[in-house]
Amino acid sequence: MSKDNTTSKSFYDKYQILIHAVLILVATGIICWLSVLFMDFWTHHGKTKVVPDVVGKDYIEAIEVLQAEDFEVEIDSIYDKEAKYGQVLAQSPGQNEVVKYGRTIYLKINSTHPEIVEFTEEFLHISSMHARNLLEALGFSNIKIKEVIGNNDDEVIAVKSSGSPVGIGTRLPVTAEIELTVTFAPNERMYIDTLSVDHANMLLGDTLSID
Repeated sequence: MSKDNTTSKSFYDKYQILIHAVLILVATGIICWLSVLFMDFWTHHGKTKVVPDVVGKDYIEAIEVLQAEDFEVEIDSIYDKEAKYGQVLAQSPGQNEVVKYGRTIYLKINSTHPEIVEFTEEFLHISSMHARNLLEALGFSNIKIKEVIGNNDDEVIAVKSSGSPVGIGTRLPVTAEIELTVTFAPNERMYIDTLSVDHANMLLGDTLSID
């Protein structure tokens, strides 16, 4: 064996651990560098897109427009009786915003069917205003009031839809008409002279005679 080979082997044997550590560090650095390059390529690092305006479009058309620009799309729906079925009501991010390439665009569309609500409480023996507020909070807007004579003033004694009682467990679309039967207790002395004979008879429980 030559002197040079002997010297090289002696150096390797002496600094073997250090040499391995350096090689590991160099390999790790190369792997990290390649990983960054790959991630930049995979995530389109530094690339941006301007979000197109799709509000008001049919949701199918809106999806096609966004996907053509390489955006991901997620959809949520609500029901708005004033809008067309399937119409895009809102988007996030909004129009003309500059976002990262491949960003997910969230669309809120008008449901193709009215929302169905299940009643979980009764609306009886409360005021008509309270009942109306509760129904509107559930999404109902077509609410009618039917007044009948009763012992208490402004008390809901019945809730119906299309002639059928509405109670716990009833399921109705938010477009359904709700009829509230509400009592009133008029002051007979105040109103009797302004009522028709039939109405006065009903209030007094007697038959009135007209001269």
